[in-house]
Amino acid sequence: MARLPGGAIAAPAAVVYFVAALQLLFPLATAATTQPSSCTTVSSVRACASSITSVISRTASASKFCSSVLGCPEPTTTTLLGTVTTTSTKTLTESYTWEELAGWTTVTHRYDWTETSTTEVATVTATPTWTVQKFAVTTVAPKKRYDPNGGEGGLEARAVTSVCPSSLQKRACSCLYTCPGPNTKDNQKTVKVVETETAYVFSTLYVTATEDEYYPTFTTETSSVTYTTTSAVFATHTRTVKCMPSVANPSFYLSATISPLPTPLPFNNQYVRLEPDFDWYREEGALFWPKYTPLKADGSVFSLDDKGRLVSPTVYGDHFSSTDDFNTLEPFYFLTRSWVQAHSTKDRGEGFGWDYLTCELAPPSGKYPGGYKELKCHGGYWNLTVFQYCPLYETYYPFGTVVGTIWEEEAPACYIITFLVVPVCGS
Repeated sequence: MARLPGGAIAAPAAVVYFVAALQLLFPLATAATTQPSSCTTVSSVRACASSITSVISRTASASKFCSSVLGCPEPTTTTLLGTVTTTSTKTLTESYTWEELAGWTTVTHRYDWTETSTTEVATVTATPTWTVQKFAVTTVAPKKRYDPNGGEGGLEARAVTSVCPSSLQKRACSCLYTCPGPNTKDNQKTVKVVETETAYVFSTLYVTATEDEYYPTFTTETSSVTYTTTSAVFATHTRTVKCMPSVANPSFYLSATISPLPTPLPFNNQYVRLEPDFDWYREEGALFWPKYTPLKADGSVFSLDDKGRLVSPTVYGDHFSSTDDFNTLEPFYFLTRSWVQAHSTKDRGEGFGWDYLTCELAPPSGKYPGGYKELKCHGGYWNLTVFQYCPLYETYYPFGTVVGTIWEEEAPACYIITFLVVPVCGS
């Protein structure tokens, strides 16, 4: 042996050649295992291993030979079946905050005060699900091998030719071959599962509530109002109506008859007398109400113009029977031509306003004594045709005469008025 620099001893050349030969013939055994020290240091073991590699390599597989010498069991293969589930967890965080009152701050206003209350959020318990893996193990039976001696097969039963003494041959094969261990074949299907886990975070927010106090400042303001009441004093202006036997006079009085008769009797069989009202409209003498008098000589005189409008001459000019369009039961009054035209729906093109009543003198119905003609009128947006006396209207107006689309028998209770046409001349 040669000594290397530093004191190391170099191995003989024959030993180096033998180790290289082992690596060429048995690369798996020599690379995967650590050989005993006797493989290189004991000459008899080294010589036997060399004989095996030189003899067996020409007649059979050296690995099979050494497997038989070492008594290696038949290799087995374990196959893993089933499904492997790999679980990963994804965590979601949910935060909940509830407010808790920490104190009060008082602010003075001159308005209403408000107070804010808080409600605590309920606690939620999270219950995640975890998956555990289960293995299904199956062992595969070894294939039968050919046995030249007629046995059941396998390396243990076949005849083995000795190359070296049995004690050396087993030690030499230990240097050349390593019995294979069990083989595991993984045929499992891998499934990746991502589970979501919710983490709940609860926190408390301390807030300061504001209490508003309101202190109104009272101020007394005094204003002076003057109420004006009107007590009408009527002066009589007499206008002469001449009746000539040879000339027809279209003028007439209106006599009111009421049916059914109310109790007490208000103005049944009385004559219409127009009286001015200066409180309703700004125009002086614009409005006249129909009032009633028991004396025909005190009644107003009426006639129909060429358009069938009921007209009566007054000290303030001619006044025409009119009504407004706002309801189906409206006041019956007399207005000047200028006032009606200024407020008429037809002239202004608007939806509601004031309109004339168009009338005619109908033949006697035979219901009333005297055989007088009867006044029939219509007009307005709702086609008002029925004259009525409604006591309820006397609460809001200085009269109770209205005209409507139908007879209002109740709510409010009204009574039908028929105006009899009493000629000024010849009656």
